[in-house]
Amino acid sequence: MGRNHVGRLIVGTGCIIIVLRMFAGSHAQQRADQSVAIDNDDIGGVVTSSNGPEAGVWVIAETCRLAKKPIQVT
Repeated sequence: MGRNHVGRLIVGTGCIIIVLRMFAGSHAQQRADQSVAIDNDDIGGVVTSSNGPEAGVWVIAETCRLAKKPIQVT
């Protein structure tokens, strides 16, 4: 493998990585003007910290007010 071939391979790989990162970044974040429709039977909001809105957060909602039925195993 010649020196010229190795240089082209490195430049080509770098270009591919840059394009893939740009593509992933543009689709991974929700635009600020987009919103999710929240009806009366939904829980919704934005999880924030001192740094602003947080992404990739898991929220668990629990209640004791629902009627509980015993689970029957057959």
